[in-house]
This record gives sequence, structure tokens and C-alpha cells, in this order.
Amino acid sequence: MASMIIIGADNRLIARTLNISAESVWKGRYRLRQRLGLDNSVKLEDYLRDYARSHRSRL
Repeated sequence: MASMIIIGADNRLIARTLNISAESVWKGRYRLRQRLGLDNSVKLEDYLRDYARSHRSRL
């Protein structure tokens, strides 16, 4: 799901691609935010893109 968020996929596209409900995508995004310790002022997409760029050599 994180890789799809990075490329800008919306919740409906993620849900269709992963064959899960849109609510499951919302919950997954919410739980990911919690695990990363992000508050609502930080966009999850931006955080994940920055993380991927800064850790590209390790991925």
C-alpha cells in the first residue's frame, strides 16, 4: 500500500488493485500514520516520498 501511496494512487484505486474495501485502505493509512508517529499536519504521501528518496540506496 505504501508504494501505491507514493505514486499518488487514491484510496479507490488502491482498494481495487489490492481487492480490499476503501474502508480497509483508510484504516491502513491511519495505522501507518500511527506507526510512523505522524500528526495530521504531515501529508502521508510527502513523508513516504521523502523517506523513499533518502533511503533509496538501502531499499
